Amino acid sequence: MRSSIALSLVLLGSCAHDAAPATTDASTDREGLRVFHCDEGQVVLVRPIARGVDIGWGDRRETLMRIAGLTDEIYVGGGFTFERSEDEATLDVGPRTLRCERGAASRRLESLAEDGVRIYAGGSEPFWWLTIGRDRFVLEQVGAERSDDGAIERVEHRAARDVYAGTAGDEPLRVDVERRLCHDGMSGAPFPAEVVVRLGAIELRGCGVFLEE
Repeated sequence: MRSSIALSLVLLGSCAHDAAPATTDASTDREGLRVFHCDEGQVVLVRPIARGVDIGWGDRRETLMRIAGLTDEIYVGGGFTFERSEDEATLDVGPRTLRCERGAASRRLESLAEDGVRIYAGGSEPFWWLTIGRDRFVLEQVGAERSDDGAIERVEHRAARDVYAGTAGDEPLRVDVERRLCHDGMSGAPFPAEVVVRLGAIELRGCGVFLEE
């Protein structure tokens, strides 16, 4: 599992420099978010709800209810089972059981969510990563050794696509986030969003995860 996790972390910015939060307006409704990295490069996001969890992986999202009367955290629903013990977990998805762990990269995403980051995206060839908060963005182009940040000035919500527009210096920025299954070009890991970033004459393509719904 660790090899596939290591590859997927390129997308998730494990090689990127620390940056200022995309927004400082954090809200308490994300404090319970937990992120697990699993077999096959899967990134599993777990949010607590009354008597259960809302869990998302790939382009799937399910509500699982906790089995009452057990000391272990076991959640079931929709034919899926999620069992958690401290920072390790398993997710039964039909014929497969994914082994998961909550490590440093998971905590980085949780920290970004607490800072108000809504979307975390990235890609390779060239390597880049992007955070989008309530009103600001940070774009890091690792290979080009270039970092840009600026205000999100307009957001359009469409059926399966969100469009963010802003500026970085005197260059226009447009980010299209489409809710469709996206596979990282380097690791093949699945993510719930396909992301296209256009900054001036630069176009970057990759995948992303929603840290806030």
